[in-house]
Amino acid sequence: MGSSNFLSALTKSLSGILTTKGDVLGYGTTETRLAVGSNNQVLTADSTEALGIKWGSSGGATVTRQTAQLSGLFSTTSTSFVNITGITLTIPDNTGSFFVGLTSDSENTGNGNYNIYVFKDASTQIAGGAVNLPSSNIHSGFSSTYSGLNDGQTLLVQTRTTSGTLNLNHDATNTTRISTLEVS
Repeated sequence: MGSSNFLSALTKSLSGILTTKGDVLGYGTTETRLAVGSNNQVLTADSTEALGIKWGSSGGATVTRQTAQLSGLFSTTSTSFVNITGITLTIPDNTGSFFVGLTSDSENTGNGNYNIYVFKDASTQIAGGAVNLPSSNIHSGFSSTYSGLNDGQTLLVQTRTTSGTLNLNHDATNTTRISTLEVS
């Protein structure tokens, strides 16, 4: 059977089944019309339905984003971790996984290395890393996915330097900030 004959036969067999814009052809024991759903509904597989499909509400994800930004200059000469004051986030809900991002704008007068991390408590690092400062300033970014956070938990940002004075937010070009993105 040629393609034009096939299309002609198909059109004749479907004639009268699909009657309205958006109708979908389904099959249980015969070809059957599934009427178009309502606005914003999606077609979903459902083995309990006669045709095996149905229109339903979208089960889309909810995305929640938070950002906290360090305002002003933060300086330290500490070789032990210290809290960066003025930059914390509190987790409002924990129904999904979190993407935690950290960016920092820094200079180190001693041209040493520094570490900057996001902590979920006093000892558990969840994002961040070590930064080598071969020159006087650098803009760096870190990210990770984390799912072990609790409702109301506060994320802290801590840093330390190997030598010299570490300055965060030393100019107006870039800023140090922490961001979370939750998908649930």
